[in-house]
Amino acid sequence: MKVSEEFLSIQGEGLDLGVLTYFVRFPACDLRCRWCDTPYASLHPEAGEATTVEDVLSRAIESGAEWMCITGGEPLLFPEFVPLVQATPCSLKVDVQTAGHRLPSMGTGNVTRWSVSPKPPSAGEAACSATWAHIPEWLELHRQHPRVQFKIPVCDIVDLDFVQAQVEEYRLLYKVPVILQPVGPSEACDVALYATQSAGYDVGTLVREVACRSALRGIRIIPQVHKLLWGVRRGV
Repeated sequence: MKVSEEFLSIQGEGLDLGVLTYFVRFPACDLRCRWCDTPYASLHPEAGEATTVEDVLSRAIESGAEWMCITGGEPLLFPEFVPLVQATPCSLKVDVQTAGHRLPSMGTGNVTRWSVSPKPPSAGEAACSATWAHIPEWLELHRQHPRVQFKIPVCDIVDLDFVQAQVEEYRLLYKVPVILQPVGPSEACDVALYATQSAGYDVGTLVREVACRSALRGIRIIPQVHKLLWGVRRGV
């Protein structure tokens, strides 16, 4: 199998913010989000390092982390994903980060957390359409075994309006934890702006917008904390 990178850090996103986590990043993604912040993995599958499931798990266990986060790229593209999950010992919690346009196959029952990130219009029409197509299936998975969180990127007011419409249509806030994640800088952006601004969308404005929308009552707003701490770089 190939991985783009492995590293020990803290989880910088979502409900498990701050927990010690060993990250395993698969290369390649079949989406082309306009503001992808991991192009070195998503756009360059050939750049991955060859390794084995056994070696990845050995390094994850030796790291001392409580969690292993399998991310990408899009990890559900890879045939090695299921064997990696199946071989993970129960002492290591597994968080899988996926765009949600591919559904999990058999053999992934010991995943602790599915972090599903459907894309808004600013990511591009194709990515937006594909990643919202399977929301009912993800909700059913969470109903059977509550372990799904939706982390939805937002870049501007158009994105927020779209997300609100989806929240209302699927009654998401009654069924699953939902997080708004302001789109942070990509590798080409000025990371210093991210403390107050996300790709043209001021975070303070986002907070005020959400506060006055009763349909979004109960939603969380969580920026990518690792970028605030270390900037836009690999291995954090």
